[in-house]
Amino acid sequence: MGVVYLLLLGAGYATLQALAFPASAYWLAISAIGAGYALWYTQRHLYLNHLQNSNALLPHLGWANSLTLLRGALIAMTLGFAGPGVPRSFWWFPAVFYTIAAIADFFDGYIARTTGEVTRLGTVLDLHFDGIGVLVAALVAVVNGQLPWWYLSVGLARYLFLLGIWLIERSGGTTHPLPPSRIRRTLSGVQMGFLAGALYPLFAPPVTTILGTLIFVPFMVGFLRDFLAVAGWSGKKL
Repeated sequence: MGVVYLLLLGAGYATLQALAFPASAYWLAISAIGAGYALWYTQRHLYLNHLQNSNALLPHLGWANSLTLLRGALIAMTLGFAGPGVPRSFWWFPAVFYTIAAIADFFDGYIARTTGEVTRLGTVLDLHFDGIGVLVAALVAVVNGQLPWWYLSVGLARYLFLLGIWLIERSGGTTHPLPPSRIRRTLSGVQMGFLAGALYPLFAPPVTTILGTLIFVPFMVGFLRDFLAVAGWSGKKL
């Protein structure tokens, strides 16, 4: 998969160079860092590449996990545009990269179930790249002036959630399983779809700010509700 990452980065750099993108070297450096992180994270969790009903490691990643890794590469290539002074005509690149990554998110799980290769690795990578993708898309949108600075909290929400749980457990507290929810996945999908749209130069504030606010509120309320439930604070006086 590392070879695929190199080919994608090389093709992206060559294309940007040919189009006279003023920060192609910066894009390559930042994207390479993001891609390296995605590969490192995957390598670190390869011990989870087994079926849910078996402990035997699979000899290959499988189509589903490979698609998830492709999402990681596209998110890294989106991150390369998180710099000031990106010409508006080049905003199409991060918008298309993240759009493809978001669409692929709806297919990797389906492929895993269809091929009978639902692995713990796939679950971990899917959640991780979902979170990283939202953070990267929000960062690029904020840097390009498509969304206000406070929208970065959407990308940081998952990590603040995990930090809060870690602090509770570190202090000797008890946490609980995340309760089932019919709207959690829907809100995440809507958020990813909105961020993809906000990256396109077709849209601009105040439209993106107004729509973002309407999506921001239920999304963050959902995170707060989930945190209170996992922390065991639901229904308690804080």
